[in-house]
Amino acid sequence: MLELDKLELLELLELLEELELNELLELELLKELELLELFELLELLELFELLELLEAPLNLAFISSVVIP
Repeated sequence: MLELDKLELLELLELLEELELNELLELELLKELELLELFELLELLELFELLELLEAPLNLAFISSVVIP
């Protein structure tokens, strides 16, 4: 069986803590990236909705100008 002295155990524990912190930081960064992507998608959706709202009156004006001379 592997025998470790107290110093080695402490070093291993510190390394484990660092690894866990790094993993947590990576998870937080991933969450932030996902949130940013979601916000960007929402902005795109809102822009498309605005465009659709703007196009509707223009289409009606175009249709009425073509159909009714």
